Amino acid sequence: MTDGAPTPHHTSSGDVHARIASTEADPVLVRRAQVAHYSALGKRLGYMCILVACIAFGCGLFLNFGTAVTAIVVGALALSAVFLVPATIFGYGVKAADREDRGEKFTY
Repeated sequence: MTDGAPTPHHTSSGDVHARIASTEADPVLVRRAQVAHYSALGKRLGYMCILVACIAFGCGLFLNFGTAVTAIVVGALALSAVFLVPATIFGYGVKAADREDRGEKFTY
């Protein structure tokens, strides 16, 4: 079912750069592509922080669950929130703006 075309839910950095290059004439579309890029980056970083927290928690279960492990887990989860919340909000904003530009009906 994949024909090489990017899906609207998964945007790689190469796709974003191609999107910017194809919309050089319109500064709004260029800015939207930049926001999409940083949103994807924020999501990657946020989920990576959750992975670090899970690994640290797993190590803490088998080893000594000391203050260092607790600090790593709590810190990684806090960082994930810092990255994921704005990235998710801006990502939905970019998707909504793209749908509106295509003339699709607004849905929740």
